[in-house]
Amino acid sequence: MPQLPECTDTTLPLSQRATSMAHRMLAGSGVPALVAYRLPGQPALSSFAHGLTADGDLVVATFAAGTAGPDPIIATAGPLEVRMDITKYAPETDVSIISASMHFLAELRWLSHEDVSQLRHEGALPGTIDEIAQLAGARIGIVYAESYLLRSGEGVTSLDAAELAAFAQGPHAYSYVDDYGFQLAAQLPEIDRMLLYSGVTHDYLPGAVLSRMTGIGGCEHIEARVFIVDLDITGLTLMRVSGEVSTVVFAPFNDLAVTSEELDAAIAGLLKRSPAFVHMPTRDAADNSTTPRAND
Repeated sequence: MPQLPECTDTTLPLSQRATSMAHRMLAGSGVPALVAYRLPGQPALSSFAHGLTADGDLVVATFAAGTAGPDPIIATAGPLEVRMDITKYAPETDVSIISASMHFLAELRWLSHEDVSQLRHEGALPGTIDEIAQLAGARIGIVYAESYLLRSGEGVTSLDAAELAAFAQGPHAYSYVDDYGFQLAAQLPEIDRMLLYSGVTHDYLPGAVLSRMTGIGGCEHIEARVFIVDLDITGLTLMRVSGEVSTVVFAPFNDLAVTSEELDAAIAGLLKRSPAFVHMPTRDAADNSTTPRAND
């Protein structure tokens, strides 16, 4: 596996995190919106899926007609100037947290049936897009952008389209990482979340405080809890709300983690590198006594 530098300087991991997160969002993670801002009334594409081709091109899929009649965006034959936004949410089920959003201007070009058939023959379309392409009335288009703006915990990052297209052709299992994020949010105990969060904020673990905002406030059910904002191949992003202060931290993995085994090892490695975890007493269920956790 490629190795990240094991130090408190997270410049490289943060840079990789932005690229990896943007790739995952373009590849299908997140909720998309597309507006043809040059057309009268600035219509929005009502319902569509998105993903990346094998060459790293952003592709969208929808249907030519619905119950409300032809969509003006789909009915336009030539290239369209569009604005596209993608919003990604945290893998938490009991609270809604926006972990990142992407915004960019682009040109949308609908593909002919022949072009779609060729892409399908080459196996270039991502799974969901390929399934839609086989249905009657499906329309497939390529969205061409020169750059993207990513808004996330560390602020606004400008990303070059060519760089992301090259990254997209690497061995990055973005879809599984997102699935694993939901599993982690459902299974990781609150004490372990707090250990990871405190490990970064108290310099037990290499990492970075991405943001600290005041005046947020919140409901009682989120007070002092630690939430998983995002899981990426580069590390784990956490948020804690205490009073009116919301703090977001990033704990980078020592190695890039793509497979389930690598993600398991990366999370366990973060916990074991925290001195608080090593010395944290655990309560024995049988005799109600406490014993130290083993460092194994």
